Amino acid sequence: MRMVPMDEFDPYTAKWDYVWLDGELIACVYRYDPPSGKEFRPWDVRTRMWHAPDPRPLYNLPVLMKAHTVILVEGEKCADALIGAGIVATTAMNGTKAPVDKTDWSAPQEQRCADLARPRCAGLGLRRERCTRLRGRGLPVR
Repeated sequence: MRMVPMDEFDPYTAKWDYVWLDGELIACVYRYDPPSGKEFRPWDVRTRMWHAPDPRPLYNLPVLMKAHTVILVEGEKCADALIGAGIVATTAMNGTKAPVDKTDWSAPQEQRCADLARPRCAGLGLRRERCTRLRGRGLPVR
């Protein structure tokens, strides 16, 4: 029997699934919109706890592994907008606040990556760090 995650913010307003290459569920990220402002909570399926898995997978993993070009964006909502338009996109779990060192960047193997973080957003430093990490693996990044 699967345990359904519950917390003080139910009901959630959005949910994004992170899956392995074979489609097995790794984690879910839930968005809540309480009066105090939006909150994101990762649910680790393996441990059945409210925390991000270690390491943190990239979003849309099965599709990005088959793509020639991948667009790296700030969050799941942005990725889904591009995916809905037929563009292969991904994000790190926690978007602009994602710790680069806790994210599994091994997924892109031969893809060209374009990082679309907004120039004035809080994630610009993270963007530079992500690009450096991907370039260090020999991947072309724009």
